[in-house]
Amino acid sequence: MADFSKHYNPSTSIHPEDEQFMLHVMERDDVTLISQGLLDTTAIDPSLWTLQNFGASLNQDFFHRFRRFDTKVLDDGTEKIVEVDVPYSMKIMDYCRYLDQRANYFQCEPQQQAENKDFVFTNHMGIEQRVDVGVSALYLIDMDIKKLLPELHDDFRSAFRFPAALPGGRFCMMNKVTPDARPFMGPNCKFLFLCRYLALLLQVLLIEPISTFLTTSFFH
Repeated sequence: MADFSKHYNPSTSIHPEDEQFMLHVMERDDVTLISQGLLDTTAIDPSLWTLQNFGASLNQDFFHRFRRFDTKVLDDGTEKIVEVDVPYSMKIMDYCRYLDQRANYFQCEPQQQAENKDFVFTNHMGIEQRVDVGVSALYLIDMDIKKLLPELHDDFRSAFRFPAALPGGRFCMMNKVTPDARPFMGPNCKFLFLCRYLALLLQVLLIEPISTFLTTSFFH
């Protein structure tokens, strides 16, 4: 565990010795490096990291990378999460509506849940689809924030304490290649449900292909 949250002042890049430690550990294939505090949360703009900004920025745009996970109740009463191999495509405004409906569903009394369980939307082919918000968790994955949410991308980069490890940074083998010619290496975002809480995760390839960095911001 590399914890940079307690020993650095806000807006301070990590020390060269810590850089070397991070690089050394990431080159090893027998350990997993978990870091904390690489993102200076005091330097980011909170208004950009909201579901409202996400929905307003991409309101009518279709996105085609949604995965569905259903909660199944087994005979012994335990729950099992099963991935349903059906890709989904919908407008971002519809996904935000789904998130609100799912959050409200779990706050309702049992008798009201039956009336609010069906979420209906129209996909990019004009076909109406329906999911049960109490059973199905729809995960948004692999959204290119550099392309689709440039303000969020710039805010993230400006607050990241290890910029040399980001795509195009000092330790990236592609840093001599123009940004438009580089293969996509992130960051991309994912919307996941953790114990019924919605989380935004940013995934960035650090010093490709050695490691992946994740940061989490809770919306609900």
